[in-house]
This record gives sequence, structure tokens and C-alpha cells, in this order.
Amino acid sequence: MQKLTFILVIHHLFCHVDSFTTNLHGKLQHRILALSSGNDSSSSTGRIDFPPNEFSRPLRTGAILGPKRREYTIEISAKEEELQALAKRFSLSNIKTLSADLVLSSDRHNGSAGVECIQVRGDIVATVTQTCVRTNEDFEVDLAFKMNSVVKACGVREDEGDLGGLSVADVEGALNAGRGSNRRKGNKVRKEGTVRNSRQSWETMRVREIEELLKDFDIEEDIVEDESIFGMDGMIDIGELVAQTFRLKLDPYPKKPGTEPINYSITG
Repeated sequence: MQKLTFILVIHHLFCHVDSFTTNLHGKLQHRILALSSGNDSSSSTGRIDFPPNEFSRPLRTGAILGPKRREYTIEISAKEEELQALAKRFSLSNIKTLSADLVLSSDRHNGSAGVECIQVRGDIVATVTQTCVRTNEDFEVDLAFKMNSVVKACGVREDEGDLGGLSVADVEGALNAGRGSNRRKGNKVRKEGTVRNSRQSWETMRVREIEELLKDFDIEEDIVEDESIFGMDGMIDIGELVAQTFRLKLDPYPKKPGTEPINYSITG
């Protein structure tokens, strides 16, 4: 029964590989742009200097959300110059309009110690010109879709890398000494039956742990970790979040309404 449950769990996770891959493309987009444009200089803390977001609407989460305000509602619209910059970035013929009506709230369920999570849900509408893959003609299309994302803060903290005055060698030595001590203690009391029981208990624990995770797993909710959207400084750029979500929702093979597939035949 445990093996069957584990197989079903693995199958459920693999069903969402495409969604994860698509989301990963959006998260890496700014990093690729930074390297290709030559803005790959790093500071002493190892940070990459990202290019500025074309559609930037930064908000400080500590100011808009708190004990007295559980939700924050905002409407944003891209300006003409921002639309042109986004069209160039996404290799589109034109973006006529792009706007969003959003609700932000704190997400403690997906957060962890020292890592803030913000849930962003709402509606995005846009009018964009795409090129038909059948006729190579431009055509305009109106888009409207829902957004439900959990944005996790990521990046390098100012105090990260501080070992309290200890060197890396000191820390590694202490860790190795601890491992050796635990190994010697374990060898004194380990028996064959104990090992077998422990292995079975571990397998059971792992299956139960995955089952618990899947109980709260929402396939309609995207987890976003991108420093260009939400860094460790408490600033979330909902404009960049909307821009990336908009791009991921576009049909990668747009077809102009009324066109037919092109058929080829080879004779001779």
C-alpha cells in the first residue's frame, strides 16, 4: 500500500513538470538579460546588478501589509514607453495595453523563518499584436486571465556569510568533529534489527511527509522566487510580476483567426 501511494505521489508531481519549467523560464529571464547585456558585474557580496525592470511598480510590504491591514488592493497600468520596452524585451510586434487589478496579502503558510511570502491574486488584461505562425501576418488579440501567485523573497542578506568571527576552516573542523563523534556513538548501539526497523520507519515517514505536503498543494498557485521581483529588502515589484506572468500566458504559437494549417506535399 505504501509503495502504491508513493507511485501515485510521484505521478502527481510529474504532472506539473511543464508548469514548473514554464515558471522557471520566467524566473531566469532577468538573469539571462543581465549577462547578455554585459551587466554581470558582482558586488563584494556576490550580487548581480540586474537591468532595471521595464514595468516597475515597487511596493514596500512592511508599509502596505501588517496586523491592521491583511490585504492591499491596487490597480496598475503600463505607460506607452513601458509598453514599447516590454514589446522589445519579449520580441513582440506591439503591446497596446497592459493593466492589472491585484490583491496582495501575507502568506504565512508558504513562508519560513526570515523569508517573507506574499500572495498576489487578481486579473490581468492586455491587448497585444502577435505574428501568425501560419501566414507570418501580424494580428491583434485581447487577453484576459487570472493570476494567483505566491512570491517568496530571495537574494543575499547583508549578514549572510558572517560566521561570528570564525574562519571557514574552523567551522568545517567543528562539523567534521561532530560527525565523527556521532558516528562512533552510533556504532556502539547499532544492531542489524535496529537498522532494518529504522529503514522501514524512514520510508513510512517519507511517504507520510509527501502525503501531508500534497494535502495543501494547490495546482492553480504559482510559486515565484525571483530577486528582480521580491528581494530580501522587503520591496516587491508587482509590475515585473505582472510582466512576467503576461509573457508566460502568451500563446507560443499564435494563429490568426480564420487561417488554415499549411499543408505540404512532396512528389517525384
